[in-house]
Amino acid sequence: MTKLLSKTDLGKGFGLFSFSGRVTAFAGPLMVGTLTYLYSQRIGFLSVSLFFILGFLLMTSVKNV
Repeated sequence: MTKLLSKTDLGKGFGLFSFSGRVTAFAGPLMVGTLTYLYSQRIGFLSVSLFFILGFLLMTSVKNV
């Protein structure tokens, strides 16, 4: 991450990284629990697969440094 950001934006980058970790630690279980409650366990855990696919697609757009 230090190679992707300029020295002036390092604090912002690591802050965003920390914030996104906290949000996903809350949002992931909430989504799985809600979908499991409303539909079934298969649908609930299917959302995990969708997040992996979305993360993979986002990571393919990041430049190699």
